[in-house]
Amino acid sequence: MSQTAARGLADAARWIGVAASMRDYLDEWLTVGAAERLAPPKGVSAAAKRFLAYVLDGIALSRRSQPRRRVPTMAGLSNLTIAVDVLTALPEEAPKNLDAVEGSVTTYLDFLLQVEREPGSAAASEDVARALRAFFEELQRQGSLARYAELSRGETPLV
Repeated sequence: MSQTAARGLADAARWIGVAASMRDYLDEWLTVGAAERLAPPKGVSAAAKRFLAYVLDGIALSRRSQPRRRVPTMAGLSNLTIAVDVLTALPEEAPKNLDAVEGSVTTYLDFLLQVEREPGSAAASEDVARALRAFFEELQRQGSLARYAELSRGETPLV
């Protein structure tokens, strides 16, 4: 049995739609008043929370501890790799270690859970929303670059 990852498994391209939708939602959430804030779309929020949960599971797997739920090893580790790449690209978020990654991702996940329950809540921090928006914007950028690279490898040069 092969232990190698399939091409494209550990890149951000598969999360482009979720990242773009979350970025758009957070743009709107940040620009309207607290009374007008809406909860994120259910499907988008569920996918974003799944990505963040995979990252936390990847951290648990890398520490050789039990993940919160049974998750395929490659799903946890590949999404952890994606998140580390994204956080490293953000000037304010550059993680020093897995504890820092875990702290950021846990904060993001807590924020999403809070805005699902109470979109206009004062407990939902605008600073966290801005950081999460930057995270999803960078995830989308990296995913677009990965997708473009994959497409360009498949092109045949004109002679």
